[in-house]
Amino acid sequence: MNGMRHLTICSAVRYIANWVTQRLNRIVKAWLRPAANSTLVGASLDLSRSKAKLIAENALLRHQLVLLNCRNSGLNSHRAIVSSCCCSPS
Repeated sequence: MNGMRHLTICSAVRYIANWVTQRLNRIVKAWLRPAANSTLVGASLDLSRSKAKLIAENALLRHQLVLLNCRNSGLNSHRAIVSSCCCSPS
């Protein structure tokens, strides 16, 4: 009898854990889904930002792309990435 009770408790716990996991998955996906009008809103907000802030953001994004390209090309160490990608003229 205890074996049967243990199986039903385990089944119930598994069912609840599965339900909670699915629910959290839906919630997180809803949070991470971009808004439908995000491009238009982003462009309109950029109009109010200063040129210096836009240039700084552009430089940061370019740097991230350089690092990503270097890592995808097979360079693993930070020293190799810095010496071959960041200091070379592009």
